[in-house]
Amino acid sequence: MKINFFRIVSFWCGLVLARAIAIAVVMAVSTTVSARLPKESDLASIVELETADFDVQKDGTYTFDYSVRIAILTEAGRESEAVNKVTFNARASSFQLISAATINDGVEIKVAPSNVEIKEVGDSKVFDANEEVILSFPMVKVGSRLALRYRLKVHEIPIQEFFSTGVNIDLQNRDVFRRKMRSQIPLFVSVHDPMGMLQIKESKEGSRSVVEITNKEKIVSSPRLQELMR
Repeated sequence: MKINFFRIVSFWCGLVLARAIAIAVVMAVSTTVSARLPKESDLASIVELETADFDVQKDGTYTFDYSVRIAILTEAGRESEAVNKVTFNARASSFQLISAATINDGVEIKVAPSNVEIKEVGDSKVFDANEEVILSFPMVKVGSRLALRYRLKVHEIPIQEFFSTGVNIDLQNRDVFRRKMRSQIPLFVSVHDPMGMLQIKESKEGSRSVVEITNKEKIVSSPRLQELMR
């Protein structure tokens, strides 16, 4: 399991006036498919729940709360998901691990502090100071669920009073997916969703702009995706 913050939040779209915000929602599907989409029985693991919340301040700095729960379906899933990596820019942001645990038959086994390693990534410390958090989940087996929640506080941004992010959904295996942005500066949304799999709601919470993005159905088992990919 590999979660890279700068891959999740890396897409900037469109020409936007200063002090505005661009949020791009992109559905990307490979144009080369050998046979069919995988059935759930083919999968090594599946993301049962993935949520991310952005709280954006007037100056464009923000807090990013991320949570995921992954079900291990096969031995290959156990091997690939038992170690989790989160990469972040240590100069521009701070990382806080809120919780991490393996759940076996309803029993939660927490990731011990000794199983959390933070190391520097790359050579450049002039522009970026990337660090990688490596979490080793205990007692992972077929049938386990891995639960992770962390927070990033981004206090250094390239452009003051400006924020941008993107959501790129490909054929990853997700049951429930949600992104929510609350912002003290206006949100402007650009959407490319040709298969109509996402639901986007815009609202207000007092003076804050709010955008919430969810999937309408399971990503992996979507009848519309299967029809499109035949």
